[in-house]
Amino acid sequence: TGTVVLSIGLSLISVGINSFGGGNGAKDFGSLENLFLAFVVLIVILFVKHWTKGYLSSSSILIGIIVGYIVAAIMGCVLPHTAVNAEGVEYTKSWVLNWNKVAEAKWIAIPKFMPVKPVFDLRAILPVFVVTAVETVGDISGVMVGGVGREATDKELSGGVMCDGLGSSLAALFGVLPNTSFSQNVGLVAMTKVVNRIALASGAVFLILCGLIPKLGALISIMPQSVLGGAAVMMFSS
Repeated sequence: TGTVVLSIGLSLISVGINSFGGGNGAKDFGSLENLFLAFVVLIVILFVKHWTKGYLSSSSILIGIIVGYIVAAIMGCVLPHTAVNAEGVEYTKSWVLNWNKVAEAKWIAIPKFMPVKPVFDLRAILPVFVVTAVETVGDISGVMVGGVGREATDKELSGGVMCDGLGSSLAALFGVLPNTSFSQNVGLVAMTKVVNRIALASGAVFLILCGLIPKLGALISIMPQSVLGGAAVMMFSS
């Protein structure tokens, strides 16, 4: 499990670095604005984590992202939103908050039940679900060591894999890809030491609301990649 978590973390650092510069495909990748935003988030997270205590210290990632969001909004008020590439084509900079997306999003959306015909194909099941199960085992082990300071029990591992499988099966009924435990959460737990079930359930409720209330989901999705990258580099490294 240590090898799995380590390999996942190392592979994800490159993803965090890409987001740090503005995200894959960004026409202004590595621009001063993107790097400035990412560094602001990273510095705020480090400062809050190591120079505060209690609730504030545990909320360092959230505080860093909120500060980055606010800074991006301020930058949008004082800096130009567009630039011209080498071919003379004008484009919108990747760090600009797209408020139109929030305005155009619906207030309520109900997911469609079985929007596509169910198909059981081992070519998809084996590489996706089996690898996801292995990742889940590694992530649960990492969370227990980083958050509680002990190894995960067999009951905890089997329960986690069962929960992951049931969640993925339910997601498939709505045409959604399999769930994944997201290895950056291992770094987040290692940083905050928060493993409280109420806190985790609150996060789950928030994600459900983002799905059912598109305006809320849009408000989160317009977050600049560089803001996310500043936090992601910290979590992936952890």
